[in-house]
Amino acid sequence: MDLLSSKTRADLGWDLLLSQLAARCHSDRGAQLCRDLSPLPSAEEAHARQAEVSEARALQDRGEPLPFGGVRDLREALGRAAKGGALLPPELVDVARTLMAGARLRRHVSSRAEHCQRLLSHAGGIAELVDVSGPIEDAF
Repeated sequence: MDLLSSKTRADLGWDLLLSQLAARCHSDRGAQLCRDLSPLPSAEEAHARQAEVSEARALQDRGEPLPFGGVRDLREALGRAAKGGALLPPELVDVARTLMAGARLRRHVSSRAEHCQRLLSHAGGIAELVDVSGPIEDAF
């Protein structure tokens, strides 16, 4: 449920804000998620999100931006694989590169844990599946 009326959205320039945010994303999926954003339901959640953004911004300001490059949208390929379908070589390469990008992001945040505890709580859930990505990369 959208918490903003259409008049409030227009007054705030919400759609323009989301469009500009989406333009800064590193992936099509990220851009779509940005365009679909709604306001957070509480001030506490907004403050928590703002603190996460501040950590990411501080890393950027120190010349250590979060490395999001290499992430691909795997939803279609993984959906087909879940139904028993085979992945084409380019899709397998996308899987490997996305896994490697996730591992790179996790290592980046983990090595800077003293500066980004909030981001670390998210990055800690990223599995480094080198036993999956390595053989795919070797094969292609």
